[in-house]
Amino acid sequence: MQVATQIERLFDIPHSSCIQISAKLGTNIEAVLQAVVENVPPYVLLVPIGSHSSTNLLHFKSAFAFQSKDLHFTPKYSFFPLHLISLTYPSSILFSFSTFPVLNFCHHPLFSIFPFSSSIFLSLSICTSCRSDNSLSSFSPLLMLFNRPQGQRDKPLCALLFDSAFEPYRGVVALLALKSGQLARGSRIVAAHSGRDYEVVEVGLLRPQEHPQPCLYAGQVGYMVAGMKSAQEAQIGDTIYSHGQAVEPLPGFKPAKPLVFAGMFPTDQSEHVMLRKALEKLMLNDPSVTLVPETSVVLGAGWRLGFLGLLHMDVFYQRLEQEYQASLIRTAPSVTFRARLRSQKLIKEYGKEEISILSPSRFPDRVEVSEYLEPMILATIVTPLEHVRQIMTVCQDCRGTQKEFLNLDDNRVVLKYLLPLSEIVSDFYDVLKSLSSGYASFDYEDAGFQGADLVRVDYLLNGNAVEELATVVHREKAQHVGKSMCVRLTEVIPRQLFQIAVQAVIHGKVIARET
Repeated sequence: MQVATQIERLFDIPHSSCIQISAKLGTNIEAVLQAVVENVPPYVLLVPIGSHSSTNLLHFKSAFAFQSKDLHFTPKYSFFPLHLISLTYPSSILFSFSTFPVLNFCHHPLFSIFPFSSSIFLSLSICTSCRSDNSLSSFSPLLMLFNRPQGQRDKPLCALLFDSAFEPYRGVVALLALKSGQLARGSRIVAAHSGRDYEVVEVGLLRPQEHPQPCLYAGQVGYMVAGMKSAQEAQIGDTIYSHGQAVEPLPGFKPAKPLVFAGMFPTDQSEHVMLRKALEKLMLNDPSVTLVPETSVVLGAGWRLGFLGLLHMDVFYQRLEQEYQASLIRTAPSVTFRARLRSQKLIKEYGKEEISILSPSRFPDRVEVSEYLEPMILATIVTPLEHVRQIMTVCQDCRGTQKEFLNLDDNRVVLKYLLPLSEIVSDFYDVLKSLSSGYASFDYEDAGFQGADLVRVDYLLNGNAVEELATVVHREKAQHVGKSMCVRLTEVIPRQLFQIAVQAVIHGKVIARET
C-alpha cells in the first residue's frame, strides 16, 4: 500500500523523502528494508525480531496504524512495530535484520565528535539466534575481531594489577592480567612500585564467580589473594613479578594524586578515637584517600583528607555518616597551590625550589616567591543550546578559557573550558545545574598547574587575626571574597554589648570592613 502521504503528514517529512511500499506475501523483507535504507535518508524503517521473524512470513498488505512517533505494522498473524529513526534525534532501537545501516545512520551526527570506524559494525540476519547451533556461525566474524591472549609462559612472571577489593577475612583480592610467565599458589611475588613481597595464598579465574586454580598462565586474567592488609598496598597499574626475578615495570603506572582537600574534625573531642577507627575501616576499600593529622586551635585535633574530586569527597563523607554514624565537622574544600621560591633560606630549609602549599597558614610571602602556581582542569560541559550563553558567562566569571565549542546535534552543545580548580570546588556544579534546569552534564580532568597572581586574605575580629578563617584567592577575586566573608561573619557572630569590627586584610591593607 502507499504510505508516503501518511508519513509526510505525521512526521512533517518532504514528499521527496518518502517511499511507497507495496509488497506481497512471501516477499524477501531484507530486500525491501534495504531499499528503504538506501532511498529514505535520513530515516530508517526497522522490523524488530519477533515470534514470526522469518524473512518469508512478513507481508505489507495489511494497513499501517500510526501512534506518536512509531509506525505499527500488523501482518496477518502477528504484530510488529516499525520504528522511524531520525538522524537528528537518535533514540533507542530494536535491532533488526542488519545492524550496519541502522548504527551507521543513527550515529552519523556523532562521527565528528566521537570518531570511530564504521568497519566495527557487522550485518547479521534477522533470523540469527544462539538457540540453534547452525546460527552460531553467523557470529564467527564477531569473534575474529578479538585477538587470542598473548604471552610467553617460559619467561619470568610479569603481571599487571588493574583492580582490587578488600575482604575482611582474606584481605585484598587483586585482579591481574598476566603478560608473561606463570603465577602459582605458594610462590613469592614482589610489587614493583611499593617493593613489598608477599606469598600467594590463592589464585583463580572469574566465571563470573571465583574458581580457584593451581596456577595462572601468561595471557590469562584472574584474581590473587596474597595477604595484603589494605587496599593501599595494591596500587592500580602496579607490576607484579616473582621474587628474585625482577622485570621492567609495565608503562602507564600513575599513583593516585588527590586534587581536593578538606579538614575533618569530630564534633566532640571524646569521639576522636572512634572517628579515627571509622576512617581506617573506610579507607581499607578506598586507597585513593590521603590522611594527614591536623590540629586546629578552634576545632581541636582532626585530619586533613585528600580526594580525587568533589564527587569522591561527597561520597566518602556520606558513607562515613551512614555506615559508621560518625558525627563530624568538615571544612570547606580547598586545593593545593604551589610556589617557586626565590629566598635561598627557604630553598635550603625545604630542600627544593618548588613547594606545595597545603593550607593558608603555610602561604609564603610574595617577596620570598618568584611565582605562584594554581591547579587547572579541563572541563567538558554538555548542555542544551538555550542555556549556552548563561553557562559561558559563568565559566568566564570563574576565569575560564574556552578551548572548544562543538554542536552535538541541533539541540545540544559541547563546551570545553580550561578552569582553575579552586573556582569549581565550592558551588560551580550547583550553579551549572540551576542555570540549565538540571540538563547540563559536567566532567573534568587534571590539566596541570599554571601561574597565577595569588594572595592570602586574613580576617580580623576587633583587630585580632583568626588564622582558621584565612583563605588563598586570586587577586581579582580578593575584594569580592573578603566583602562576602565579612558580611557572613556579622550575621553568624552573636550580638554583643559593643561593636565588633570584622575586617578582611591583605598584607596589612584592609580591603573590606563590616561591624
